[in-house]
Amino acid sequence: MGSPAVKAIRSRRSRRSLDAVPTVRAIKDWCSNPQLHERHIRVLQSRTPPVNVLTTHSTWLMGSLVLGCNGLLSGSGSVIADLHVQLWRAVQENDLAAARRVNDRIWPRPPRRSTASLRSTCTTA
Repeated sequence: MGSPAVKAIRSRRSRRSLDAVPTVRAIKDWCSNPQLHERHIRVLQSRTPPVNVLTTHSTWLMGSLVLGCNGLLSGSGSVIADLHVQLWRAVQENDLAAARRVNDRIWPRPPRRSTASLRSTCTTA
């Protein structure tokens, strides 16, 4: 189980494969685990030459970029490429407020409910 990056990190044979193929410049990471994803970024991008980690985690693109991913390979990019570019630039410029605004456009919040309607859905003991 796990992405190719997991195998690249855990398997000596895979690490040797990366060493033997100096033209590998990037991997697509789809591990679905933020902690493991960060490890992939740290280990692979610190290699010489670096192996860039590109995220496919469409539900947490901003988080992936903040962790240090060097690119996005999200399927949603085919319909919201402009937002991907804006998010990428905001993170690269270390503009968290702008990144959050773009991220909110990518993943809009559910409609707000009034306090009265929230109270009516709660039960008391």
